[in-house]
Amino acid sequence: APSLASDALAIDTTAKTFTITLNEAIKGISGVDLKTKVKIAGTGLTIDGTTSAGQAKITSATVTDGKLVITVTDPITAGDYTVQILSGALEDLAGNDFAGGTTEQDTVAADATAPALADGDTSSGATGTQSLTYDSANKKFVIHFDEALTVASAARTVANFQLKGFGADNTKGGSDDTTITGYTVTVVGQTIELSGFATNLSGSYYVTIAPGIVKDGSDNAYTGGDTSNVTGVTLDATAPTLAANALAIDTTAKTFTITLSEAIQGVSGVDLKTKVKIGGTGLTIDGTTSAGRAKITSATVVGGKLVITVTDTITDGNYTVEVLSGALEDLAGNAFAGGTTEQDAVDTTAPS
Repeated sequence: APSLASDALAIDTTAKTFTITLNEAIKGISGVDLKTKVKIAGTGLTIDGTTSAGQAKITSATVTDGKLVITVTDPITAGDYTVQILSGALEDLAGNDFAGGTTEQDTVAADATAPALADGDTSSGATGTQSLTYDSANKKFVIHFDEALTVASAARTVANFQLKGFGADNTKGGSDDTTITGYTVTVVGQTIELSGFATNLSGSYYVTIAPGIVKDGSDNAYTGGDTSNVTGVTLDATAPTLAANALAIDTTAKTFTITLSEAIQGVSGVDLKTKVKIGGTGLTIDGTTSAGRAKITSATVVGGKLVITVTDTITDGNYTVEVLSGALEDLAGNAFAGGTTEQDAVDTTAPS
């Protein structure tokens, strides 16, 4: 029958695994949930797989390459650990049962290594550590580290994660580098994200990180410093607004055309009929109601402008169009906050 090997237990704190080696290749007994057959005892972590609470802390317990690998949910902190495997869990490839047993004690040393910047650029041909990348689709900068991070909420400030742009000399750290403000700082796993920019950006950028702010789970602090730089950034943070003389009315085509300060598009999944209100001397249509929408043939973006076609005749009078929020955005995804056009007059009466 198989038995525990010498130095049977190996612990990987990064993968959160306990690997147990026996004196020969083994397999799990058919029909047995191996989570229910293990007990982990340690200074910083105790899991009893015979209980539902303990099983909830075990991601998986499987035989891989002839060894039992237990993956847990919680961090494996510094301390001494053993793993007990109960009988009825494992057998060798010939079907001989493992009688059960407890591994020798294995020690996890305290983590004294501070987090460091890591390579986050997987693009072809990238050279060096690209610790700062730019996500153009989501308009955010991402700082990459080599392990999971903690940053106190009060420390997630622009001053502690200062985005800087190259100046006229086009070099990092030049005397004329620009300091960017107006964004938010969030921590996501092994990364720190800068997003929600209030100003447009264009060119090359890097981030200066304050010392002692970024820490790992063992409270080791990053010493601070500059990230790598990222080039070719183009970020449009300016939301569209109504243009001057935004409203044009075509009585023949029965259309109201609204021009904004830049080309726009409809927000995905939104019926634009529900987002417009026409107010006029001879015609009033509220697209937020079913009766109003019945009077709108179409409301679509054509040539970067919003064109509303109505069923009724547009008679002489003064008209405005209100476009509600949540309807339009520019091509960079900046949302139009909504607004009402200036008044436009329809006068089809010939002079006499």
